[in-house]
Amino acid sequence: MSLDTSAQKVFDAITARLQVVSDGRIKKKLQEGRKVAGYWGTAPTGRPHFGYMVPLVKVAECVAAGCDVTIYLGDSYAYLVNYDVSQDVVAHRTQYYRFLIGSILRAIGVDMSKITFVAESIYTSTPPFCKDLARMLVHSSQEDIKMVGLEVTTAHMMSPLLCPVYQALSEVYIGGDFQLGGEDQLGMFAYADKVLPRIGYEPVSHLANVIVPGLHKGKMSSSALAATKIEWLDSPDTIKEKLEGISWAELDGPAATAVLPMLQHCLFPLYHLGALGSEKITAQLVDGSTKEYTTYEELERDLQARHLGLETLQPTIVALINQVLSPIRAEHATNQEWRLAEKLAYND
Repeated sequence: MSLDTSAQKVFDAITARLQVVSDGRIKKKLQEGRKVAGYWGTAPTGRPHFGYMVPLVKVAECVAAGCDVTIYLGDSYAYLVNYDVSQDVVAHRTQYYRFLIGSILRAIGVDMSKITFVAESIYTSTPPFCKDLARMLVHSSQEDIKMVGLEVTTAHMMSPLLCPVYQALSEVYIGGDFQLGGEDQLGMFAYADKVLPRIGYEPVSHLANVIVPGLHKGKMSSSALAATKIEWLDSPDTIKEKLEGISWAELDGPAATAVLPMLQHCLFPLYHLGALGSEKITAQLVDGSTKEYTTYEELERDLQARHLGLETLQPTIVALINQVLSPIRAEHATNQEWRLAEKLAYND
């Protein structure tokens, strides 16, 4: 499906650095000369961490390319998967996520008139959704659910097994042309592609972003220990301590596996969006000179050629992350409603 130059530019902005699982709905809309819309979903469970910046930077790029984007807060999903947490707590977490995600998007310069927040629970009790839920269950085998491959399919309780169905139906009830999710969502995408047509719905296009590793091992996770991740409200000193606490000596060590993806998928894209203010991405080379980088690829080449030592990037990365987090911390400090939601959501 060929696109003209202008449409191809929009498509490239939407899909840059993503795994394009399917793109038919996006390309069809662009061929018709119409605006593309998409959504990114998250379940309000544990506190979000800096790894969320990867999809949120992509949201910023999509908005800059002319798209409208919905932030889908999967509160019904969160209740099903965190079955030991009350609905009231999930409601407070949903409010906390909305405050935080809105603050992040404002901090990176997103035009908020192009952003819509939708809580899943506004439609999951409606008669049309309940009818579609029953139809999806009738047309889903146990194998269809198990192929999703996430922890929701191995839990001993019944409720998590409904999560793939709820997420698939978000494509119908949120709408748009594409869904953005992490690479851990590929099984969810495959389930939607397989089962939605059985009840007469066309799946949206699916795009997958990388999952940023934790500072020590595994992916950066909301349920992991605080020392393994950068959190949005961490103080400048805490950021510095966490990054100084990992090994920067090896190109395949913790700093490389955790920090280089942040540079590639967060900080360089923010630089190109003009969201880093006066901050530059600079580092001292092994010959003692200082170099400013404008692309991740150039920085990676210098690392591989040993012109640049990974450890010399540490001060710049600390400064850049704090540049992004500073307005978020400031907004949190002055927003009593946000802080109350946090207290009720996480029992602080």
